[in-house]
Order: sequence, then C-alpha cells, then structure tokens
Amino acid sequence: MDNMKFTQSTLQGFINRLITSYRTIIPVVVVPIVLSIVLKLNGQPLPKEMVTILLLVPIFVTLWLMVFNSGTNKLQACELTLNERFISVSKYGEKSELNWNDITKLTISKFVGNHVILSSNSEQELMFDYFAFSKKQRDQIISYIKSKITN
Repeated sequence: MDNMKFTQSTLQGFINRLITSYRTIIPVVVVPIVLSIVLKLNGQPLPKEMVTILLLVPIFVTLWLMVFNSGTNKLQACELTLNERFISVSKYGEKSELNWNDITKLTISKFVGNHVILSSNSEQELMFDYFAFSKKQRDQIISYIKSKITN
C-alpha cells in the first residue's frame, strides 16, 4: 500500500476549531452563572461583556486564520499519513509518528477532549483532534488504525 494522506480542509479546520474552543469556553462561562443562580449569590460572576468576548474570540481567530493562512506559505493545521509501517500526524508543521508495532491502545474521545489517541509500549502517544477530518475521512482513518492494531 502507498501512503494514504489526509489533509484537513479549511472548512473542517473551521468546524474543528469552533467545536474545540466552545467545548473549552462554555463550561468557563456557564458554570459560574449556574452556580450563582443555584446558590443565589448577589454578584454576577461574569459581566455580559466578558461572556460576549469569550464567545466571539474563537470565531474571530478562526476567521483570521482562514483569511491570512493561505497561499504557498500556508501551514496545514493537521495532516495525517498512514502506511504499512507507521502513522504520522503533523500539526502546524510539527510532525510525530509511531510505528504500528509499537501501538498498544486506541482511545477515541468524542465528547470530552475530542481526541483520537494512540498509545505505545514506551508510553509515547500520538494524538489528533477527533473532528480534524470529515466523517468520511475519520471513518477511513479509524478503520485502518483498528485493522493495523488488531493484526
């Protein structure tokens, strides 16, 4: 088999960044508000302006990257390569790889953390965002990983 290479599209990068950002920010915003209501605290834990800024920052950062991360010098947010010997993940140009023989565990976290994690005998981990690729690509990637780990 030749290398199978998966590159995150601009749209999927946008979706992934928003999902990841909001899953991090919403608890920071919602928990203090709920606690203040439940505990009937007098003060407002986060001003409305702060909540608005926290919710809008991921959108602005994502739009900024969509506009200015382009052309020949474009950094790929996430690239994944599968071949007979190893799996390789590159995030913004920083590459890491694991040989299939070294991988002992596959963990898929769809809800908390949104990661696919491959663990090795030597306690190394290779991780990429669950939503980094489209559903079709994700299914191909995970299916291939499972076939390599079980064989």
